[in-house]
Amino acid sequence: MSVHRVVALLAVSIGFLTFPTSPALADADEWTPPDSVELTVDRPSVTWPSGREFSYRLTVTAGGQDARFLFTPEMSGWGISGVSGTPIRLRGATLDGPGTLSPYSTLIADPSPTACFRGGFQSNRTTWQLTVPATESTTVNLPASLLGARLEGMDASLKITLDQGGAPGSRTLTAPVRIEGPEGVRIVTDPGLRRAKIGQRFILSGHTVPVVAGRRIAITAEPRRWRGRSGQPQARVIATMTTDKHGHFRSGPTHLQAAASWVLTSRLTAPAPYDGEATCNGAVEVTDGSWIPTGDDLDGHRFTAIRVKGRKVKPKRVRFNFRRIRRFSPNVPHVKDWPVVPGLVPHAGCNRMSGEYRIRDGRIRMVGFRTTLMLCRPNHDRWLQRILTKGARVSMRGETLTLKRGKWTIVLRRVTRG
Repeated sequence: MSVHRVVALLAVSIGFLTFPTSPALADADEWTPPDSVELTVDRPSVTWPSGREFSYRLTVTAGGQDARFLFTPEMSGWGISGVSGTPIRLRGATLDGPGTLSPYSTLIADPSPTACFRGGFQSNRTTWQLTVPATESTTVNLPASLLGARLEGMDASLKITLDQGGAPGSRTLTAPVRIEGPEGVRIVTDPGLRRAKIGQRFILSGHTVPVVAGRRIAITAEPRRWRGRSGQPQARVIATMTTDKHGHFRSGPTHLQAAASWVLTSRLTAPAPYDGEATCNGAVEVTDGSWIPTGDDLDGHRFTAIRVKGRKVKPKRVRFNFRRIRRFSPNVPHVKDWPVVPGLVPHAGCNRMSGEYRIRDGRIRMVGFRTTLMLCRPNHDRWLQRILTKGARVSMRGETLTLKRGKWTIVLRRVTRG
């Protein structure tokens, strides 16, 4: 009986991180490759938006003994730099013929609040276990849905990796699909402002792919995370402009009036004969002068507290060192083989503490917390451990880092690189 394993992953704003993971497999002697395998598509082409449903077919023939192996279907995404998401979504798998098919493991991705996808987002990737009786042939149907119009330069292909339990002979199959119907337009904005203060003026410029001349473009800002007590800001169009004969455009000065993480999208106001799906254009973090820090702001830096509110502790006793650490991995015997991850080494005057840190939705939290067990008086370790493991609101302004949880506030100043 197989065990269905589920692994959760974290997505970043431009897609999602996939950590290559091989589930614990049975003895290699139990896995037998098929005699032949072929990947095809049930239709010569699919049409957006009228004929979006189709299926991939994996035809497998066993040799003189039962074939037993794993396979993992995975869409290629758009295959275009800067375009996140997928044009095609897989919808499970069914068996048409003799044998048994069951899910073996699933990797689940969780997109960040500022993620933006064209077409759709494939939230999971399943590895399947297939057994085919000796000398028999069977077909695995992989139903799929087209999620968006074709784009210039795209690569809409399915990749299936066959795994024989880690034994030699693993192989990869690919099956491209031809997409017909109206072509989509990418509205590519030039690299520019990604952090601004409330009311700060900025200009948006870029070009279209393919070249679309003399067309109006509207750029919309949508709030995904916000701070303050005035409620959720409203999405709004922040710029409209017309492309020149080369498909280039440039807006007048525009601004945003609320502290939030704003995701920008753009589209042609009158798309015909093109498809009208919006293009993702990144995010702008608008602050009142402070911002939610990222790993770029913290990793490799040390901070010392200059003010602590709600706890009687000398500020200079509280120190943070953001540096790379090894993640505790009980199934890996040698420490040198443990994965290296972004870590936080906090100090409150007594024990040595460490663990991974994560920042999500404006909060910092430590996971995999470890500490020594020295007895000290006074001991502020549990207080600091509670703040960091439960999670605290975090912001940065200049060289100062602020953590807030309930009645407690810790303000730290960057002192040096780690």
